[in-house]
Parts: sequence; C-alpha cells; structure tokens
Amino acid sequence: MHPLLPLQAAAKEEDREMVVNLINSRERNIEMLNSGYEALLEITDKNYETVLSLSVLENQLDVVERLIAEDPSYQNGSVRKSSDLRRLIYLAADKGYTDMVKLLSRSYEARKDIGHTGQTALHAAIIKRDEATVINLSRDANKCLVNVADNENWTPLHYASYYEFDSILDVVHVGYKAEEHHSMNGTQWIPTPLHVAAKEGHTSTVKKLMELLPADLYVAADSLTGQNILHLAVLGNKKEMIRHILKNCPEEQIDKILNQQDVNGDTPLHLLIRNGFFVPEVIKHEKIDKMIKNKQYWTSFDMLYFKDQITAEQFGCLTSVERTA
Repeated sequence: MHPLLPLQAAAKEEDREMVVNLINSRERNIEMLNSGYEALLEITDKNYETVLSLSVLENQLDVVERLIAEDPSYQNGSVRKSSDLRRLIYLAADKGYTDMVKLLSRSYEARKDIGHTGQTALHAAIIKRDEATVINLSRDANKCLVNVADNENWTPLHYASYYEFDSILDVVHVGYKAEEHHSMNGTQWIPTPLHVAAKEGHTSTVKKLMELLPADLYVAADSLTGQNILHLAVLGNKKEMIRHILKNCPEEQIDKILNQQDVNGDTPLHLLIRNGFFVPEVIKHEKIDKMIKNKQYWTSFDMLYFKDQITAEQFGCLTSVERTA
C-alpha cells in the first residue's frame, strides 16, 4: 500500500486525529522517509486532490495548519506553492470557511510586478483584475482580508487605486482605516489611495475615491515631498483631474489644497506655471495666493522664468494672466 493512502483516507473521512497521528508517526515510518515526506504530500488521488486540498475542502483547520507547517516549500516563498495556496483560498472562500481563509492567507505570498511582498490572495486577485474573486474574498465572511496590508502597508484599496480597478472600489474601501495607513510608519511614508491614484494619473479613480473617502485626505501631504493630490495632478498635466479636485473639494479645505507648499516651497500654482500648463480654474481661483514664495524666494509667476527660455505654453500662460490682471 502506498504510504500516503492512509493520510488521504483519513482526510476524506474527516478524521483529524488520525491525520495528525499519521503525520506524527512519519519518523517511525521507514517507507515514508525513504519516499521523501514532502514529495508524498504532492501525490494526488484520482480526483487530483492532495491531502492538503482534501483537508481544506473538509474545513479541517488543525490538519491544514499542521500540513503547511510540515512542508517547508510553503515557508520559502515558492511561486508554485503560492499559486496552490491561492487556489485553496478561493475554494475556502467559496464554501464560506472564514477561519480557513485567514489561516491560508497567513502562509500566502504573491510575487507580482508591483514589487511588494506580503500580499494576500485579495491583493493578487486585484492585480489579476479578477472582479468575481475580489467580491468573493471581500464579502462578510472574509471581510478581514479587506483591511490586510502588505509589507509596504498597502491595503487592497491601494492596489485597486494603483491598477485603476474602479469597479471594485465600493467593495474594498469599506475596510480602509485612513488613520492607520496615511501616516508615517517609522521613516516610511504610507501614501493614501488618493495619492496613489493621482500619482498614476488615474482621473476616474480619483473621482471615485473622492466620493468614498473623508475630505481630510484631499489635503494630506506626502511627508517626503510635501505634495497633496493637487500637486500630483498638476505634475501629471491632468486637467480633468485638477478641475474635479477643485470643484469637489469642501470650502474649508480649498484654501489649503491650493496654497499648500511642498518641500521646495512650491504650491500647485508654482508647478503649474513652471510647466507652462494653463488651467484657468487654478490661476483665476479666488482663494489662490499668488504672492507665496518658494525656498528660492520665487512667487508662482516668477516661475515663468524658471527656464532660460519661455516655452510657447508658458507664453500662453503669461498672456492669459495679463488678460486677467
């Protein structure tokens, strides 16, 4: 008899004690040792189910925890093992096994292009733009995943903002706690999802996030650059985004978002004129302070001469300013 068959049988019969005893007895089982214990865990039954997947399907938490702990390839970040765990998380989520989802997610780590580690299955589903899985993993039974951050302290809402996944923002924003995720974490700035979307130039995402998130995040400044989302919209030459921010920013925040200075002392207007980027809604805004000086003692309109030569865009900006003077 194959040495793994008793394990498979025990898992199918939901006999937790038998499975654990069989695992514990492996040191006394010469055939198991000779076959390679980790390799044995890879063997499937006729339905291509391993002992681990059978235990997940039967919601055997203690058995699954023991199996993962006993298989070192689940601990070393194996890409294939990460894929296996992701599939099992989806299976557990489909069955509503909340505790199983939590257990498997602790061992899951995706290797994706965003360059972050510590991602959960929900982060991975967002990266893949798998809306059905995102909704499944975000429902009440699995809502704990919505607020789980990766090792860079990015939540699923950050990922949705980065990837311009607007259709799931309503689902994943529920667990976002701004006070935990947009402050300094030691020496590392944790951007708000609004900062992430604005920096990537995702106008539609910024619009949606402004409906969902508290207004104080509109004026939150990156502690490394000192820039708010209006600075970022200007730097990205995003006219529609700029107009939407100004139109929807509450009255009590508008003065700050327009006149906030970054680490160089530049307001959004400094950057706008420096780049020759004419947006009347900014230049002519009644709350704009045109006399603020940056750290080079330049006002915003001095930035017309920031470069040796005035560009056509800057000339158009200057002409427009003269007309409104």
